[in-house]
Amino acid sequence: DRIDVTNLSEGMYLLKIQTENKTVIKRFVKN
Repeated sequence: DRIDVTNLSEGMYLLKIQTENKTVIKRFVKN
């Protein structure tokens, strides 16, 4: 799966992905 981040402003983002049995936190920087 891909997420379109072209219209997000620059900075650091935390992405919280919840599945049935776990929660994943991903960090990415858009610049």
